[in-house]
Formats: sequence, C-alpha cells, structure tokens
Amino acid sequence: MDQINLVLLVCVVIVIPSFRNVFFAKRRDVAAQPMKERLPFFDLIKGVAMLAVLLIHTMYFFDHNAYLNNNDTFLYIVNNLSRFAIPVFFICTGILLTPIKNRKELPEFYKKKLWRIFVPYALVTLFLFLLNPDGFAQFFLDLIRGTGAVPFYFVIVLLQLYLIYPWLCKWRKKRWFLFGGLFFSLLYYLSPLTYFIWGIPTFFKFAFFLMYGMYLREHFLYYKKQENEWFVWPALVLLYLGIIIIAPEKYYNHQLIYGVAIFNLLFYFGAQIMQLKKVGRWLIKYGQLSL
Repeated sequence: MDQINLVLLVCVVIVIPSFRNVFFAKRRDVAAQPMKERLPFFDLIKGVAMLAVLLIHTMYFFDHNAYLNNNDTFLYIVNNLSRFAIPVFFICTGILLTPIKNRKELPEFYKKKLWRIFVPYALVTLFLFLLNPDGFAQFFLDLIRGTGAVPFYFVIVLLQLYLIYPWLCKWRKKRWFLFGGLFFSLLYYLSPLTYFIWGIPTFFKFAFFLMYGMYLREHFLYYKKQENEWFVWPALVLLYLGIIIIAPEKYYNHQLIYGVAIFNLLFYFGAQIMQLKKVGRWLIKYGQLSL
C-alpha cells in the first residue's frame, strides 16, 4: 500500500494544475551565497524532524513488545505521520550546502565531509563493534553497510548524496531538475531490488529530497509565500492522512510528496512557530545537535 499511496499522491501533484504549479515552483534567480552562520529556523526544523525520528523508534519499541502493543492501527498512524523526518533532513542538506562552482572546490568540500561525518561515524561504529567483536570483516561490513546500528543507514545514504552533489550542481538550475529528480526516486522506489547493492543501502529513492532543496535553495533562503500554497500543502497532508487511515500499515521514509508538504508547511507557518519562544528555543538547541 505504501507504493500505491506514493503513486496516487504523485498523480495528484502532476495532474491538477494548481498542485503542480506549487509543488514544482519556479526557482528564484538569486546568486548563490555561502552559509557563513547557522540559520536558527533550519535548526528548529531539524529539531522537529529529530522528534519525529524518536517517535518512529518509540513506535518500533511498542510494535515489537507484545505486552505494550494492543492497537496496531494507532501505532501505524503515528509511525506514518512521523515519516517526514528523513525527507526534511535531506531537503535541508540540499538548501544549506553551498553550490560547487568549479573543481578546485572539490578537495575542500570532501575533506570537510570526511572529517565531520565519516570519521565520527567510523569511530562510533568501531566502538559498537568492540562491545561485541566478531572479526574485522564484520566491522568492515558494518562500516560500509551502516549495519552497526539501526539508524546508521542514514549516514551511508548521506555520504552517497555528498558524493554526487558536485555533479548535481551543474544541473540544479534546469527546469527539468525537479521533474527528473521526482521520477528518478519514484522509479527506484518502485524497484525494491535497487534498495541495496551488495547489502549497501542506496541513495536512489532519497535523491529527490536533496535535489528539491538544491533547486529551491534561494526560494527557502529568501522565503516568500506562493499563491495557493495555503491550500495545496494542507490538502496533500490531509490526502496522505486519509490514505493511512483507510489502509493502516507501516509506511517508510520515502514519502516524496508528504515529506515535501510537511517541510513547506513548516516554512509557511515559520513566523508563528518562531513566536513560540520557549518551544522554539528548545527545538533550535535540539536541532543544533543534528548533522
């Protein structure tokens, strides 16, 4: 049902003109500027996404405990509503990365990602391996497959997206970039055999989220509300909610439409959210702990 849900929502976005115009918004032609300091609202959004991740794993605990699980439908709905988290993280990545302009910038770009992402990940994986050592080969497999702990697949996918990011920068201003990204990820999501290659989780079904952030980078950095946006994003969320209530089962992190809709709703109501000072400050501090 997860695949049917996704195809249905994609059809809605493509077929209905008002939805299509909002979802595939025209990018703003503003010169790319590097991020010289953290942007508090993006930390707040990441804080919300981190709470959603915690909720997903809490539902996993209840789902696998016979004494606690007495309502599958409720667990499924809470799990499925929280599945905007990974899309939000990858969209933020696409927005906040400074576009690569020439090859001379590549060594510094990859060096930063190596030290900031891969080295800490490798050390934590090594620590977990040493708690229950099972041969160096197993450590190597855990390292490249992200199997040292359940959430580590995210790091493997993120590193792959960093690898292709400079190449994508060449095309990010093309009008077809969003359409191409959506159909690329949808195609691979509908092809389960591509989810893993030699046991390594692949970036294919997540690529659209990075590309969405890249294409609309200036739109979100210099945000202005679009016409019909007030209707389109809530409508897509309500449609998704209706689907998961009618067909309650466990959905996963590849919500190409729902994830984007929640991200845009957070921006649309950003001013109101920031006015919740205590909650906002706490979410910002929490979000600063993310990658």
